[in-house]
Amino acid sequence: MFNEFDDICNLMFESVAGTLKQKKLLTNATENYLLDLKRFIFMRKKDFLTKTGAVTKATFEHDFEAIKATEYYVDPNSLIVLKNPMQFDFFHDHKQQELISNQVKLYSAHAIGMGKMLQRTNMKFMFRHFARSQIN
Repeated sequence: MFNEFDDICNLMFESVAGTLKQKKLLTNATENYLLDLKRFIFMRKKDFLTKTGAVTKATFEHDFEAIKATEYYVDPNSLIVLKNPMQFDFFHDHKQQELISNQVKLYSAHAIGMGKMLQRTNMKFMFRHFARSQIN
């Protein structure tokens, strides 16, 4: 499943957009939000077990700090699209890097290790944090 992350994520977003379109609920604002959200999810979750030391940057038209504060319960049609896109850094902190390293070491010895790791690990602690990029 980890190797198919791109395909699974793309399929999920295509399904959501298709369902909204079928119900005549897909607006330009919703479509733009879904595109931004998909990129945001990719930045936080793609390769989260293998690239723990990397800090990556991406720019978004939506304020994901404010969206996170609402626990992602937003109406895309009421969101303000930023005139000046916001850049975020995506990273694992030191605690996360240690946790991931320990979990991979522990579960890679098992025949079905990755499955056990997913069952027994709170995945919230595994995905990258994000913070607004500092302007130099």
